[in-house]
This record gives sequence, structure tokens and C-alpha cells, in this order.
Amino acid sequence: MSEAKPVPTQLFYKNLYRIGGQKMAEVLDKPLWYFKKWGYLATDIPILKETPLQHRAYQYDLTSRGFILQKYCQSHRSFQMKDYLNLTEHSISRQQALKDLQNFSWLRKKGKGKGSVYYSLLK
Repeated sequence: MSEAKPVPTQLFYKNLYRIGGQKMAEVLDKPLWYFKKWGYLATDIPILKETPLQHRAYQYDLTSRGFILQKYCQSHRSFQMKDYLNLTEHSISRQQALKDLQNFSWLRKKGKGKGSVYYSLLK
């Protein structure tokens, strides 16, 4: 009996986004973690038709948060914790954000407390 190989990540919603469109880029860059853990890509949560959507709730895994931050660092040399929390749309706690920023080897921290500034070593 041969071992089953995992399939590559695939779109959860079929034919929803145009290939090469802005929404497709968002799906690839910022997939929601609860879809990603099952091997799917999606940014829209399935909702009941009767429930009005007031605010779009995002939850990203560490890999996605790192990718979002790398894209931000291409245009910004330094940033603060509040900038990172805004990038992740406050979907993580401040403590989780501190852990994330400590784990990214391509960042350097200067200062202590809320006024700390993080510098990117990426080119």
C-alpha cells in the first residue's frame, strides 16, 4: 500500500476570484488560518445569509503574519508594535505580537516598552 501524499493548498471557494485579480492576491497573501490548516485558501468567512456582516474578522497563522510584515517592511524601514497590530487588524493579542516579533530573525529591536522601534534587516 502506498503512502498518501498531501495535496497542495487549493482554493476553498471555486471560481469566486478572477485569476490575477486583487482579491486573488489577497487570498494568496493573507489566507485565514482555519481554512489554511485544512489545506484551503480563503479570506471570506462563510456566514449565514440572515446575519449582517458588521466587521470582517481576520485570523492569520504565524507564516501569514510574517509574510504580511515582510511586505510592509519593503516600503517601511522601521515600525512600532502598534503598526504590526494594525497590519494584522488586531486579530492577535499584544503578547502574541511580542512573541512574533522576537521570533522573526530579520528584525532588530531598539528601545524598551511601548516606544520600542523594530528595524528590518531585509533589503
